[in-house]
Amino acid sequence: MIKGVNKQVLEISETQNGYFENSRVIPHRHPDFFQIYHVVDGSGSFLLDDEVYPMSAGAFFLVHPDEKHGMEQFVPENGDQVKVVELKFLPHSSLLQEELMRISKPCFGPEDLTADFRRIFREAVSKHFYYEYRLNHLLAAWLYRFIDVCKNFSRSDDQLAA
Repeated sequence: MIKGVNKQVLEISETQNGYFENSRVIPHRHPDFFQIYHVVDGSGSFLLDDEVYPMSAGAFFLVHPDEKHGMEQFVPENGDQVKVVELKFLPHSSLLQEELMRISKPCFGPEDLTADFRRIFREAVSKHFYYEYRLNHLLAAWLYRFIDVCKNFSRSDDQLAA
């Protein structure tokens, strides 16, 4: 887990030990920042405010500031745990924040969106001398692409669980 990397990226972490079958992340809120969860492996249920969405590998969930969220009913696919990468961040501009606030449902993106998200994670843990600048650049570019993909995403909840 990387904490306090810079003003924009607050924390990026991967569930090293994963979530075990039928475990639960109790619904909670964070008042000051956005959070993105990316399901790497496994499935379960994701709570966003009062809606419950099926989650499966490849899904992205954007949590707005002060939005209630949690996870439960984990079902591992490869191994005995569900793997999730999460990113807590502050948008670098009010325009980006406004666009993010328009995203209200989970979405899937093309493979390169997932690969780029993983690249951001790797960059955060690499700790190269230039990582802070590069991480901000990668995150900003990725967030605008994420917004575009999610705006055009129209899968049903049944497809999210597939």
